[in-house]
Amino acid sequence: MFFLNLNSPIITHIKLIKFNTGEEVICEVLKVQGDYTTFKNALTMVWNGKAIQAVPFSMNINDGQEIKVFHENIQFNTEPRKELIEQYKQQF
Repeated sequence: MFFLNLNSPIITHIKLIKFNTGEEVICEVLKVQGDYTTFKNALTMVWNGKAIQAVPFSMNINDGQEIKVFHENIQFNTEPRKELIEQYKQQF
């Protein structure tokens, strides 16, 4: 079962989600409903040969477009490190 309390006193709903494929994204979770999670502004981390760089999760959609992912495709979601949240906020 998948749980994410969007009514908690957390100031932001920026989460780190790890998919069954091994990809990790940092994103703004908008809704957890039934068997899927909706998010937007997702960034994934890639190694560019020198450092880890954040890039759009999907280059083929418009900025801010919502993405639905079924929970069966998610291993976990958690709070990202503070440094990662700050970097994310600079992007958006």
